[in-house]
Order: sequence, then C-alpha cells, then structure tokens
Amino acid sequence: ISSVKDVYSATDSIISKLSDFSSISIDELQGRADIYEDNGAIHHLFTVAASLDSLVIGETQIVGQIKDAFQFAFENGFAGQKISRAIHYGFKCSATIRNNTSISKSKVSIASVAVSKAETIYQNLNNISALVIGAGEMSRLIAQYLKSKSANVILINRTRTKAEAIADEVQDITVQNFSELKNLINQVKLVFTSTSSEDPIIKSNMIKDTDFKRVWFDLAVPKDIEDNNKKDIIIYRIDDLQDTVEKNIKNREIEIKSSYKIVGEFTHNFFQWINSLAIKPLIKDIYLKAQDSVADEVARSIKKGFVPKELEKNVEKVA
Repeated sequence: ISSVKDVYSATDSIISKLSDFSSISIDELQGRADIYEDNGAIHHLFTVAASLDSLVIGETQIVGQIKDAFQFAFENGFAGQKISRAIHYGFKCSATIRNNTSISKSKVSIASVAVSKAETIYQNLNNISALVIGAGEMSRLIAQYLKSKSANVILINRTRTKAEAIADEVQDITVQNFSELKNLINQVKLVFTSTSSEDPIIKSNMIKDTDFKRVWFDLAVPKDIEDNNKKDIIIYRIDDLQDTVEKNIKNREIEIKSSYKIVGEFTHNFFQWINSLAIKPLIKDIYLKAQDSVADEVARSIKKGFVPKELEKNVEKVA
C-alpha cells in the first residue's frame, strides 16, 4: 500500500518491481493482481488486518505479520504520515473486532478444532509432548497450531525428508524416524495422525498400558488407528470433530457480518481524518486573517478615540 498522486504510474512501477523480484511476467501479475484505490484500498487494508480476507478467517498471526512489515517500512523511511496513520487505524480496527466479536475463537478447520479440543482437555499444552504422524497439509497445520500453544512437537513420516521440510517451515520441532512409532505412542500424551495409508498404522498390539491419560486424534480417512479398548486412551476421529466445525462455521458467519460493520466504521473515520488534513490549513488561514482584521480595527478605534490605548489587549481578546 502506498500514497500516490498517479495511481496508474505507481501500479506499473510496483508490478514491474514484483516481476523483477519474482521472475513472473508482468502480464501474468497484472492479470492476477487486485488493485484498490482510495476507499477500497483502506477498506481492504482493514479487512486484511482483521483477518477477514485470510485463508483461515480470524487467524491472529496476520496482524503480527502486518506489524513486522510496517516496522520494516517505517525504520527504512518508507512510511509517510498517511500510510502510518492508515496502518495504526488498521491495528485499532483489528483489536476492536477481536475484542467485540468471537471471530478468532470459533475454529473452522479440523486441524484447529483438534488442537483446541486437546487444549480444553489438558487446559494448557505448554511443554506437553505431542506426536504428529504424516507430512501432508493437515499435519503441517497441526504442527503449527501445536507450536503456537508451546507444545513439544515430534513429527514422523515414512519419508523423513518430507517431515524435515515441515520442520524447516514451522521451526523448533523434532523429527524422528518412522521406526520409532511404537515407542513414541506409548511415551507421549497427545497423538495426531493423518496419513494416506490404506490400513491402520497404529495396531492394537502396539499399544501398551500407561499410568497417564492419552488423547489421540485420528484425522485420516480411512482410519489410521485401529479400534481398541484401552481405558487410558480417548480417541477422536474426524466425525467426532465435524459437528463442531459446522457449528462454528454458522457462528462465524454472524460474527463476520458484525466485523465488516466495524471495518466500515473505521474506514469512514479514517477518511474523516484525511479530509481534516485539507480543512485545517484553511481554518488556520481564516483565523489568521480574522486576527489581522481585529488588530486593524482596534488600532483604528484607538486612533479615533473610541477605545483607550490601555484597553487594547483586552478589546482584542473580546474580539
């Protein structure tokens, strides 16, 4: 986002820079880019800051990414008065939506609902060891959510390099060999599994009795965990979580409407401030001219004897 007088020249310049950086042709970038101006640009900025235009609506990490980008721009002298004010309005808009709606609380993906369920059961996932099995998108999301809750994440997959790729992205998680599966499921409290295996990868005969409660989430279709009757293990499967997802989606639709209303209000307030920038110099000019007129009139009145000289300052104040 930038403040410019010539939108078309600025757009061409930005697209050109992006093309140089990404090696994607200018034509393709122009075909894919969404370009907003004035009211639409500010409304879009506030919508993104509030995480209403995200892959995961309500994801609080978005505003943190905007803060990092703004800090970089500001420290390098790329953020002027209008942009700085727009970004800060965006932060206030995001905070207002977070504090006045439940949009960030209603989880609407299987991965987020599963981790949220685990957090509810254990009250706090801080330093709890959690085993994630698989290296697909579901496993990546679960690893990210668990890490954000300060859990100790262990990731395994038949192809270790795929697990290591996720570990590089999420950072600060442990990758172990798939051969450790049997040992790990009997050592950790939490297990999340989502593989493409046609048969269960966790067999009943692999499971040992433990002296602590275990919670397992089988997010695979067909199932990864064979049915068992161990009393110390609670198993949640996709069907158990789907009802929560659907209920949260309905609740979120209501919250989204309320959130967009707040975005509209902040957009209106921002442009009121923009308009005041043009009005303030005019008001100051009128004030100074009025002050000069008062001084001239008081001086004329003193000269003609209508007002005593010693009352000059008081008369000016009254005027």
